Amino acid sequence: MKLATKVCLAGMVIMAWLAGNGAGPLYAQGGEHLKFENLTRKDGVSGSEIRNVIQDEQGRIWFGTRFNGVDVYDGYDIEVYTHDPNNPHSLAGDPAFSVYKDRQGTIWVSTLGAGLSKFNPETETFTTYRHDPADPTSIWDDSVQFTFEDKDGNFWVAAANGLDKMDRETGIFTHFSFDPTEPVAPSNQNIKVFYQDRAGHLWLGLRRGGLRRIDPATGQVLAAYTHDPTNPDSISDDNVFAILEDHTGTFWVGSWQGLNILDRATGQFSHIQAEPDNPRGLSDRRIFSMLEDSQNNLWVGTGVGLNRYHRATDDFSRYFHDPNNPHSLVHNEVLHLYEDPSGILWISTLAGLSQLDLTPPKFTTYRATSAPGSLSSNDVEAILEDSGGTLWFAAEETLNKWNPQTNTFTQYHPELNVSGPLGYIDAMFEDSQGTIWLGTQNGLYTFKPKTGIFRRYTEQEESPLGEEIRQIEQDRAGYLWLNVQGAGLKKVDPANDIRHIDQSSTGNLWVSTISGLNNFDPDTGDFTTYTTEDGLPSNLVEWTAEDDRGTVWIGTANGLVKFNPQTRVFKDYDVADGLTGIELSSDMLKSSWGRIFFVSINEGVNRHRFTAQSHRL
Repeated sequence: MKLATKVCLAGMVIMAWLAGNGAGPLYAQGGEHLKFENLTRKDGVSGSEIRNVIQDEQGRIWFGTRFNGVDVYDGYDIEVYTHDPNNPHSLAGDPAFSVYKDRQGTIWVSTLGAGLSKFNPETETFTTYRHDPADPTSIWDDSVQFTFEDKDGNFWVAAANGLDKMDRETGIFTHFSFDPTEPVAPSNQNIKVFYQDRAGHLWLGLRRGGLRRIDPATGQVLAAYTHDPTNPDSISDDNVFAILEDHTGTFWVGSWQGLNILDRATGQFSHIQAEPDNPRGLSDRRIFSMLEDSQNNLWVGTGVGLNRYHRATDDFSRYFHDPNNPHSLVHNEVLHLYEDPSGILWISTLAGLSQLDLTPPKFTTYRATSAPGSLSSNDVEAILEDSGGTLWFAAEETLNKWNPQTNTFTQYHPELNVSGPLGYIDAMFEDSQGTIWLGTQNGLYTFKPKTGIFRRYTEQEESPLGEEIRQIEQDRAGYLWLNVQGAGLKKVDPANDIRHIDQSSTGNLWVSTISGLNNFDPDTGDFTTYTTEDGLPSNLVEWTAEDDRGTVWIGTANGLVKFNPQTRVFKDYDVADGLTGIELSSDMLKSSWGRIFFVSINEGVNRHRFTAQSHRL
């Protein structure tokens, strides 16, 4: 017989919190906004007050309710285990104070007034341990607060009237009581928290009894800490509900008068008091729970909100319930905190469960904003990784270069150096020379990453200018193939990208291209081509200018060149000769008074006068 009630949650989706997810503002003070997902009675949870949460070996989430048994959630359905008075193998009682999983994976349920129940997964039934006045080896009391397994495998059971160590093989309980010289009634000292520090010391937090350190072998009290109103270094309050040693070794004690930090060498406490009116202060004095997550964040559950402590600034971010926000904390009274192995923080409250994804964001979103270094537009049409590993994003008419170290973008705007509208960029391709070809809504363009210069491609009359280019690919022969909207497939020879044409004094034409310099004889129809193999410093030739002696001056992407057409000898000029920069642009002017003006990319204007000295080879 299956002792469970099943509630269908097929329509419920649990979403992970993602940075930049576009959700509206969440109710938080003193920190970033977090998105909580909630499980409540309307989702099938059997009771509002959730005592604590654990995850079993199958990945299911168990949580105990104050009056309505134990719920088991598998991400889709909730099974509810309750007490059946006619079935001895049902849950011992419905007030489930806590649920615990030991190292063997066994689930234990502590109940109020009905003993301790152990879950049997094969039969989905429970075995219950109850107090028997006639048996001194039975459990001390039927009101069980919680169970705990220490590092040595000892299994401790905290009952209302004392502490038991249970032998799980035999079911025998060994009883430990507090020091009889302490005149505090055991009923006023019920155990609220059991904790073991890195050194193996066992600590108890008591209701109205302060903090105790006990001997794990005998259960006897080795040290007791109670509030002394005459001693400012004593613990702030005797109601201790939370204990935590963080990764730095700091020993935190949560009481009903704020946070305490114990110096275990001196026995002295320092305190962090509640500051409800300070948005960076602790939100409430009543501390019910503490947890250090897998990323070393310290979370504090209080009577009024969830707090996250920032060690660097010694202050808090605070998160509260907002009735107008379904993704705020489900209730302000936080009773228990648990992080499951997948990085989900489960938050038990008086009105159900909240969960928060603590894992790093699964997606990083980049959006266009007014901040420097942002993407130029959210309308991204094309992405390219160039031969150097740089990522380029085409957003509308702008190229964006991503810097992965800073997560910022450098924007390149074609309107600064291209006449006429570029149109949206739909396609990008990098050729073997490092030039990026852009297919746009207004034809084909090139972009030089080193210079930031955009150019309209002008090959010949059948150039696809004015047509929308959707895709660019290059074949093995080096030709570019364009997918042109409404016009099919077109082939382009990148080597025919003409930069400049200049007529010489002999009537020949000097044709500057991205693949070298061509001399065209109109009488014969012959071309003579000059490249780096012939002495040019670069195949990217921007312009030529002939002086009155017939010498040809050549502007390239790697400096200025003087060329003697008769001897076919090249002479290079660079910054050592006075150039402001060796990468020359297409901007050049030959004046009527014997001077040539030309531009080095990002380095300003150069002026050169043709002289006899300049003609010496």
